[in-house]
Amino acid sequence: MAAALGSRAMYLVDTGAANEHVPLNETGYLLPLWQRLVLRSAFVALLTFLAICMPFFNVVVGLVGSLCFWPLSIAFPSMMWYKVYRPTGWTLRTLAAVNAFMLLVCLGAVVGSVQSLINQWSTFQFFA
Repeated sequence: MAAALGSRAMYLVDTGAANEHVPLNETGYLLPLWQRLVLRSAFVALLTFLAICMPFFNVVVGLVGSLCFWPLSIAFPSMMWYKVYRPTGWTLRTLAAVNAFMLLVCLGAVVGSVQSLINQWSTFQFFA
């Protein structure tokens, strides 16, 4: 409970950002609504077309996810926690063991994603 109450104070810190005016661009010009709607719809249509053209799109997404999982979810948070708390003894060894185990899991996911990508690439045909 004390940890939750201690973190609440960070949300109440006044940074002064509310008192500053930060425009979106130098002139304050925005595209008209219809142009923004057309551009955003065209972007979504282009990405949808690319996803349709690549039947192995889910494998590519899995590969990107497996490459980004360990550094963003395990390594960087554990490094930040280590920097703040400076653990020693069994805590440090446990942190290193969990970090190494999750790296192995991530490497296994990368190998599986690459294997699936190679298998699906060999039988790839447009609009099949």
